[in-house]
This record gives sequence, structure tokens and C-alpha cells, in this order.
Amino acid sequence: MFRFFRRNKQSKSDQNTASRTEQASGRLVVEAGRRRVADAPYLLPADFDETNRLDMQHFMLRTAFHGDVMAPITVPQAILDVGCGTGRWAREQALRYNQANVIGFDLVEPQADVIARQIDALGSIPSNYVFVQGNALQGLPFSDGNFDYAHMRFLALAIPEAQWMRLVGEMARVTKPGGWVELVEFNTPIGGGPAFQRVIQLWNQLGDTFKMDGRNADHVAQRLQMAGLTHIDERRIAVNTADRSDRAARMAAVDLDSGIESSGPALIKLGLVSPDELTALRMAAREEYAQPAYNVQWQFCAAFGQKA
Repeated sequence: MFRFFRRNKQSKSDQNTASRTEQASGRLVVEAGRRRVADAPYLLPADFDETNRLDMQHFMLRTAFHGDVMAPITVPQAILDVGCGTGRWAREQALRYNQANVIGFDLVEPQADVIARQIDALGSIPSNYVFVQGNALQGLPFSDGNFDYAHMRFLALAIPEAQWMRLVGEMARVTKPGGWVELVEFNTPIGGGPAFQRVIQLWNQLGDTFKMDGRNADHVAQRLQMAGLTHIDERRIAVNTADRSDRAARMAAVDLDSGIESSGPALIKLGLVSPDELTALRMAAREEYAQPAYNVQWQFCAAFGQKA
């Protein structure tokens, strides 16, 4: 039977936080033709096109790192995926570690879960997986020391820099002594020709507007250390999008191309670029990804630490 771990006792402050979390979770609006989560700092859409991009990104990271789990877990009994997105990683871990209870936690329920419920195909969802809705920036609604493994990846465009340590501290809090916390993040890509350099400039402006950190891959290990975790280790991967022999690099080029489109509504809303300019930049950047002379590099880091 799936065991759900909520905090046993809530202070008045905890109750207020839970109320705010409920209010801020899951309300969707349409902007520039793309659906996104309202009242949250997440800068990208929450629709089927974005689901496809994130699932492809999942396979890109699996290829680049030769696996989905970097921490040395063996037979976990409880796994938490913070910011689970499409839910694919969490559902796959539920199948892989079938003795474990796996929770995916995010602002919006994954489309695959919604569809399975709507067509009465819940048998397609692992019985040891469940989705819990909430806002991680307002705390994790789980008791201390529940999870053997807490995982979070690619939330650089969802977490303001000033709130990173609180969230990593929350992940450490809900992890059991001896358990592991893992963060997977990226740095803003470097290189490229005039078009992609303009795209990077726009992305940096977008990040600065919402006080997001574009060098998250450089900081994840330090954040784990500051949260009191030990035995910290990390793996760094850099892909060159012009390397056609590298499957992860080819997928990275596709992901960057889709990322330009996904970031478009936010960029346009802020008046940083016009729709026509963005379309032209995207088309020109596609050509630059494939040219070795432009040397487009994208770096990822997976860092993990153990709770004492």
C-alpha cells in the first residue's frame, strides 16, 4: 500500500503556507498562444508542446549522463521528485525501484496522469507512484526524514536565486539520515554566432528580470554543502551542439531550438523582442548550432550529497 507522508502537525504558520500553496498551484492562463502557470515565477509554458520538449530533454540527459540517477542509492523505500514536470522521471523510477513509494511534486499535474485518469487507464500509471500538487517555493508538505532520495533537476527558470537555499534546505529536511539529495542543473549556453548570441542576451535579460541564476550548474554542489549534506560529489557534462556523432549533442540542439520558442511568450510579454524578430533569430540560430566554428557549448552538472 502506498504510504503518504504529510507533516503530522502544522503550526499556524505552516497552515498559512499550505493555504498559499493551494492558491498558487495549478491556475493556468494563456499568453501569446501558450498555456502557462499563473502566480508563479516559472518562465516557460505548461502545455503539450512543452511536455514533448521536457520529455525529449529527459532522454537527452539520460544519454549525456548514461543514466537517470547519479546518487549511490540501492534499495530506496521512498523517493521524492521536486518539480517533477511531465512526471516521466518519477514514473520511471517507480518502475525501476518497485519496492519504493515515489512522489512527484509540482505546481501542475502531469498531462500523462490527467489523461490516464480521464480515460480510466490508471493501470498505465505505476501503483507505487503518486502526484502531489503544491508550490515548492512555499515549502514541502512532508514530514522530516521521510525520503531515502530527493531529486530535483532543471529548475533554473523556476527558482529565484534568493530562494534556492531555502528549497535545498527543505529537500534535506525531508530526507532520512543516510539518504541522498540530488540536484541536476545547467549553465546558460556559451558560444554561437550573432543570432544565438542575441538569444543568450535575451535569456540573460529574462533571468535578470526575475532574479534567476544562469550559472546554476556551477553552484549546485556548494548549495548541498551549505544545506549540511556530506559526501558531496558531482558529475559535469558539456555538449557541443555541432558534434553530429554525439546523440546527446544532437538532442541538445533540438532542445535549445524548442527552448527559444518556449521562452517566446515571456520575452514578448516583457517587450524584449518582437514575435517576428524571435522567429528570425530562431531560424538563424538553427544554422549556427550545426557549425563547429561557432562552438555552441551547453554544460550540465549532477551533484548529490548525503544527509548525516
